[in-house]
Amino acid sequence: MCKKILILNGSSSEIMLIEAAKRLGYYVITSGNNPGLIGHRYADEYCPADFSNHDEILNLAKKRGIDAICANANDLGMLTAIYVAEQMGLPGVRDSYEISRVFHEKDLFKKFALENHFPTPKSVMFDDLQGAYTYLKDAEYPLMIKPVDLSAGRGCSKVTNYEEGVRAAELAFEKSKAKRIVIEEYISGRQYDFHTIVINRKVAFCSASNEFSYKNPYQVSCLTIPADHSDEITQCLKSMVERMAELLNIADGPLWLQYRIKNNQPYIIESARRCGGNNMLDILSRGYGKDFGEWVVRLETGLDYDSLSEKLVHKKCQAYQSFMAERNGKLRGAYIAEELRKHIYKEYYWYKEGDQVTDYLYERWGIVLFEYDTQEEMMDVVRRVNDMAKVIME
Repeated sequence: MCKKILILNGSSSEIMLIEAAKRLGYYVITSGNNPGLIGHRYADEYCPADFSNHDEILNLAKKRGIDAICANANDLGMLTAIYVAEQMGLPGVRDSYEISRVFHEKDLFKKFALENHFPTPKSVMFDDLQGAYTYLKDAEYPLMIKPVDLSAGRGCSKVTNYEEGVRAAELAFEKSKAKRIVIEEYISGRQYDFHTIVINRKVAFCSASNEFSYKNPYQVSCLTIPADHSDEITQCLKSMVERMAELLNIADGPLWLQYRIKNNQPYIIESARRCGGNNMLDILSRGYGKDFGEWVVRLETGLDYDSLSEKLVHKKCQAYQSFMAERNGKLRGAYIAEELRKHIYKEYYWYKEGDQVTDYLYERWGIVLFEYDTQEEMMDVVRRVNDMAKVIME
């Protein structure tokens, strides 16, 4: 009988995981609260459940008799996958639940980073609003205020005074499932992310990318590989990852960092031990000629992955662009400029004409992945990309 694997969501970012698991012989079950996500169409079966709810997913896994579990491109999903794997004794190369919390809960990561002298914003954690209010009265602004346990910028705010801080703290506290928030210094400058695969606590693979935002400054709507900073920055980040790996004795697998550069020093903003969102598996696979979806599935299911660790060379420049609306309203369709279309190598759409946009700052309606021979060509396009690939509103 075919073995069953549970993959904890079905967005476009999980499609490569689903396809890889099928090729490896698994019957693929996807989950999550949104049955309309495009990735569910690629699975053998969809079972609705909240992937952030440990016990709900554990009950589903037991009921369906799964043999393996694979996290999605979300911090809450990663923690759930580890919890279920530990409870059911499922195979896979993973950190313990407590070690994984360090990378996926912002207050724990900032505490670890500051105690071990990694460059990161000065941060304080609060599990009650009164304490946050008191701190904000004498704080030095600007500040960032965030829930400790959400990704994609949800519940995050930059504040410049006490009144804004109070509203932002209340928003972050409301959004946080754990009811904990982080208040940290604001680091100005361009934002990047750093994708690695760590094997035996050494970086076997790494790639840095630029991040860009559209209407929502806390959600990535476009990214490009390679990053436009120096090799010295990349080497600095690689050393940081390897020192983290040694300090926490982490398992083999992905380790992702988001960072900003100040005075030629990368400051770590966020971290995770999951595959990257924004279709990063597609982008890395295209750019380096290796199936990163299969690499992640093999790691998470206990299959051999030694052959995937040879040195990889990046060939062309890749980019991701999501289709987002400039306002709430009714969708009429999508537009792609001919100048961009000939460079697209993969695209996913899940909008329908007449769909209602109700949360334009977060809702995505499709994505395109494109590539250019040179970074100069690509960055010229990226400066105009929000007009070249966009949804059309009525």
